[in-house]
Amino acid sequence: MRVPHLTSGGELRISYINDLLFDRRYFMPSLGLGRFEERLVANLRDELGGRYEIIPVDAHRVLAMNGGLHCVFGITREIEK
Repeated sequence: MRVPHLTSGGELRISYINDLLFDRRYFMPSLGLGRFEERLVANLRDELGGRYEIIPVDAHRVLAMNGGLHCVFGITREIEK
């Protein structure tokens, strides 16, 4: 089903945000929080010890398209019958 692009008069209306772990890559939303967010990413990289690549994704750009990271990657679930 196609979902129309909804506009909100220039303001972002955040209803949710998500992240994605895929093939040892962790895609996390980047909210533009500057140094706080940079420290968060650095700490996460240290804690994971190189086991996963951390990839920040500009959440504002994704949200402006009415979606989250799962939407950008086209993640769907199959239901077993």
